[in-house]
Amino acid sequence: ETQLLSWVLSYDGERTCDPLAITASAAALWLSDVPLKKPVAAAMVGYVDGRLVMNPTLEQMEHSRLHLIVAGTEDAVLMIEGAADFLPEALMVEAVSFGHEAIKLQCAALEELAKVAGKEKKYDTIKTPPEGIQAAVDEAYAADVDKLYSGSMTKKELSTAQSELSKRVTEEMEEVF
Repeated sequence: ETQLLSWVLSYDGERTCDPLAITASAAALWLSDVPLKKPVAAAMVGYVDGRLVMNPTLEQMEHSRLHLIVAGTEDAVLMIEGAADFLPEALMVEAVSFGHEAIKLQCAALEELAKVAGKEKKYDTIKTPPEGIQAAVDEAYAADVDKLYSGSMTKKELSTAQSELSKRVTEEMEEVF
């Protein structure tokens, strides 16, 4: 298990540090021996004066109708976080794509950096699941999972039911696998 904490030691006050903290943490993991398959990066997107702005300044963000942080890999968006002032769906999709384009550039740069400064990944620490376990779980418990999510349980009841099912699946699958 790995945990990362980002501390700001120096700050120019021009832009938020959030996307940089995500990218810096991901870069540290990417350069380490932690067995990641792809680098991760983040970008902030604003919408000022009718146009999307990449990594806007704090001053620009005061007038922005969009406060969006996008994180992902070169291939996919993994996280979207933010708020918007009733913007159309098409603009929101464009904003996510706009942020992802910046992420692709950062991930490509991290790939290049890893070639000169990265460590060999420790894939031997990953325990692979037994062959066939996913199919067995799907076959045996799909109906139970569907029943959980099609009901009208409270959040607490659902959480309890999920925990009970998880425990049952673990116990029964340990006997087989």
